[in-house]
Amino acid sequence: MVKAPTKQASVVGDVVRKTLNLPKTDFPMRANATVREPQLHARTVTELYATQEKQRKGVAPTFFLHDGPPFANGSLHTGHFLNRVLKDIINRYKLQRGYHVHYVPGWDCHGLPIEIKALEKLKLPRDKVRTLYSSSHHTLHETCQLDPIDIRKHSRALALDAVESQKKDLMRWGVLADWSGGKGTRYLTMDPEYEVRQYDVFKSMVKDGLIVQGYKPVYWSPSSGTALAESELEYQDDHVSSSAYVRFPVKSASAALAAFPNVKGRIMYLVTDRLISMARSDLEYAIVEVAPGQLDLVAVALVDEYKATLNQPPPAEWPRFHRFVTPKLPNPETPTFCCGYVVLLGDHVTTDAGTGVVHTAPAHGQEDYFAWMAHHAQHHSDNTITCLVDEKGWFVTPKPRNPETPTKSSHLTYAGCYTAEAGADLAGLFVQTQGTAKVLEQLAQSGALVSVSEITHRFPYDWRTKKPILLRATKQWFAKLDSLHALGHQV
Repeated sequence: MVKAPTKQASVVGDVVRKTLNLPKTDFPMRANATVREPQLHARTVTELYATQEKQRKGVAPTFFLHDGPPFANGSLHTGHFLNRVLKDIINRYKLQRGYHVHYVPGWDCHGLPIEIKALEKLKLPRDKVRTLYSSSHHTLHETCQLDPIDIRKHSRALALDAVESQKKDLMRWGVLADWSGGKGTRYLTMDPEYEVRQYDVFKSMVKDGLIVQGYKPVYWSPSSGTALAESELEYQDDHVSSSAYVRFPVKSASAALAAFPNVKGRIMYLVTDRLISMARSDLEYAIVEVAPGQLDLVAVALVDEYKATLNQPPPAEWPRFHRFVTPKLPNPETPTFCCGYVVLLGDHVTTDAGTGVVHTAPAHGQEDYFAWMAHHAQHHSDNTITCLVDEKGWFVTPKPRNPETPTKSSHLTYAGCYTAEAGADLAGLFVQTQGTAKVLEQLAQSGALVSVSEITHRFPYDWRTKKPILLRATKQWFAKLDSLHALGHQV
């Protein structure tokens, strides 16, 4: 049994308690988070944004944060969380520095990702959706019996659902903004008002000469049938491609090569959808004897690596070669594909692998394209580029060339003898599979193929369809931003 404290003990306790200087607080004993958190959330998010909008707008300097909108095609993920938190830190920092913060969240409601999601919601299999979007909208209508207006209706409903779901997440994360839902507190790219404003901006850009049409390589998805931005690419590390060493005979030799009448070829390290060859101006090259009477052109730094690719053992006195530098390579001003291949110079050629002479296809690579354009600008010649791969990734049937037409670079429009010799067999073959196999077969039959191997490497894929992409020259509309960048760097 516990005895109750006596009156004397209580008096002593009061005296001792008065000797302690303990802090006093109104904090509750329990956090009561279910009640307190919503109160603090409202005070530090919506109410805070509204207060600074009322007190600082037109008085303090305004800080604008233009937000790149997320796609309205699903739930937010960890990447969105990181993105929003970093931007929210910036806004709150500017708020503490005395600025009026203007931040309007928005959503991108257009594009294939939303339409593909809508079609899948209509119970269309994903592989069928990919096939449909690789073809025209006429095929889409005929195959799935859906009018484009119906597809847009379903896409719009899906986008609105995603907007509301993502908005709840952003509010729960405490992102500083006006979440009241009033006019001007958010933007959707499918709103007519927003579209009109964008048309006005685009009209101004056209008027100022900032919108131009160009023909150059872009990322192209055969599975989606559309061009892709870099942000729409996913890279996979286990992509397998064919890598080949190919020997081409030297047709027109410079003085340095003329001293070697038995030169058989120029060796290229290539992947099998390319034309023309490219070397580097500051690399040292050699004429290497790979067999009695057979001489090949290889970068000095890669002679030993090239030896390992040969199907036959080299002479006992290997390596035996003559050195010279790139400017002495044959480099005719005007390439004529039915007569030979031009050698261009490019700084992107390395000695990491290969032979120091690489494949070049202006229609299938950014660096190749710029090297091609620079070459023709230097020689004031026709820079016409032909892409022999269609929007589905197939080799196209070439137009016949008029044999009476003078041989000049403009005949690239008809793809010249490249298509006359190989195009008929390649037409209709997918470039990354059957087309590659056919090219290797033709090279082997002609005796040009030195060796071929499979390489596993990092390669870009379409983030929507998870299929590999191509670099393919197409007509696209481009915004010329150089002048705007210059203005942006002015103080």
